[in-house]
Amino acid sequence: MASATLPGLPVEMIHEVCGHLEFQDQGTLRRVNRFFCAIASSHTLKRIKFCMCKRDLDMLRQITNNPLYASYIQDLIYVVETLSLEPQTFEMYARAIEHDEMIKRHIGDYIPRVRAGSPPRTYLPSEIRELHRRYTQFFEQQQDILHNRRDFEVIKEVIAKLPNLKEISVSSDGEIAKVKKSPFVDCKKVCDGRFVSDRISTRHLEVMLKGVKAAGTQLQTMRVSSVYHTCLDPATFGLHSIADQLRNMTHFDLAIQAVEESHMPMPLALGRDDPFDISNQLSECNKTMQAGGLRRVLESMPNLIFLKLTFIEFHSAIPGTFNAPATLQHIMPQDAHWPKLKCLGLSNIMTERQYIVKLLARHKDTLFSFRLDQMRLSSTSWIVTLPMLRKLFAGARMAALVTDFIISVSEDGDKKPEAWQLGNPEYDSEVNELGVAVSRYITSKKKQECPLTEDNMWEFEEWDEDDEVDVFGSVLFDDWMDEDELWGDWEDEPDDDDDLPDLIPID
Repeated sequence: MASATLPGLPVEMIHEVCGHLEFQDQGTLRRVNRFFCAIASSHTLKRIKFCMCKRDLDMLRQITNNPLYASYIQDLIYVVETLSLEPQTFEMYARAIEHDEMIKRHIGDYIPRVRAGSPPRTYLPSEIRELHRRYTQFFEQQQDILHNRRDFEVIKEVIAKLPNLKEISVSSDGEIAKVKKSPFVDCKKVCDGRFVSDRISTRHLEVMLKGVKAAGTQLQTMRVSSVYHTCLDPATFGLHSIADQLRNMTHFDLAIQAVEESHMPMPLALGRDDPFDISNQLSECNKTMQAGGLRRVLESMPNLIFLKLTFIEFHSAIPGTFNAPATLQHIMPQDAHWPKLKCLGLSNIMTERQYIVKLLARHKDTLFSFRLDQMRLSSTSWIVTLPMLRKLFAGARMAALVTDFIISVSEDGDKKPEAWQLGNPEYDSEVNELGVAVSRYITSKKKQECPLTEDNMWEFEEWDEDDEVDVFGSVLFDDWMDEDELWGDWEDEPDDDDDLPDLIPID
């Protein structure tokens, strides 16, 4: 009996085999013949990552000019990978390279894998001149895109050609997706534009939303991390502007930047507890949320399965000394209930015990996991709230996580401020025993006392200038023991899309 060959298998089985191949192997399969090219392309082109550069925009246009290839694309990911918005003279560029290598040496002293992966080096003047020439070429192309809104034009044209587009993403911090090879690698990008203007990612989101609006696309998934809060200002074009195209949305992951990093002094970048006042910026973010743009967006998504809302402020002052960027009552629809909701994540939001408990109670029958990160109760206590959550979820087969700083006010009459540091498994170098105990307490059936007490509250301490401060403020998450057992997999699908293909040429 003759053995079966790949061409002799049913098409469905070939698709199954192709789905298990590495991206490079799928690319090889595409070059065999037209039949295998069509099958492999349906996998390699399912998700496309691109940056704001002429090369990527031209290639995206080329791909979607082919109706067959365009029909394969289901997810577009706009990665915020830009040069500084200010031109760099040769002298400035040379100093930036020298500074970059100095930082690389410093970081390498702290993290061996960084030292081994990208060792510092000294560049010859001729090498720097050639790099600067390439940089100038890329910078001029970027300026043309920004000033003439070339990406608005291209993305509007491209999305209109994608009949099966279901997902859009904007990734500015690597949380959602990263490009394996920067489009600016040939000019050694030492002048990163992401931290010059925090609003550049908000512009990327506007590009995608206007393309979706013009095409009338009904989305199912949107992942955005992170954009400035003005994307929800009712007076401007933003997420709320396409609310009528979000009825089929099942996955919504949004990270809002409340404070512009470019307005912050350098010590904050080094993890120091600096008394820099960001209260005005936080107030502006709160005003935007009070206007109801996010609430209207969520109201337009009746079929949500996955919801994650994160507010970022990136300050290192004592937690709780500034107001939270948003209040749950302002961003969440009244009596919000999503009948299919399985995963819920909330981060850096002010609320009260009754609101968060009632929200979780309305979804207790469908939730597979929830995570409350750096949550603040304005006039109620976590010591009282936590047992109420336990009453809801004791014995439930789910992941219930409470992480990072949680802040509240005592309810015994004196209204003293309370805070506990529960740790964050994504960043901590060691297991936070209190954080693990709190998360286990919520779902455990064993009779036990609430792990939060006055004795294990976080003590506020002033920063001493003589203290040594790690360059990052904390050690990168590296070697957690029994991570799955302690924290569980709270999301129903991973955020890490490192395996997604970058924009690729079509033969």
